[in-house]
Amino acid sequence: MALDITIIDNHAIPHHSIPVGIKTHANIFRLLDDEEFPFCTRMRNYYEDANYNSYEVPSLLKEILNLKAIFSEEKLEYHHEAVEFLKNFEDLCLEAISKDFSISAIAG
Repeated sequence: MALDITIIDNHAIPHHSIPVGIKTHANIFRLLDDEEFPFCTRMRNYYEDANYNSYEVPSLLKEILNLKAIFSEEKLEYHHEAVEFLKNFEDLCLEAISKDFSISAIAG
């Protein structure tokens, strides 16, 4: 079971998606501050969906970039997987922004 981060077009059709496993998800999202990362904290619960309208994706991307910088600075063992996922998430956000599409985190 994985949480799939998915681009959703204007007709509610899913497009490109990336999975995140429960361990990587926990390492990234479990300790996030609601005020510092209000968009990312919507994904805190691995077993619930989270939705981001197209106008929210740029703010989500900003938070993803901040997280990627934090995890890149610290060289703990599990950070490599986190940085790899965050880079893929960044690319997904950029694609969604370029097409004015939304993003959903879909619990499997």
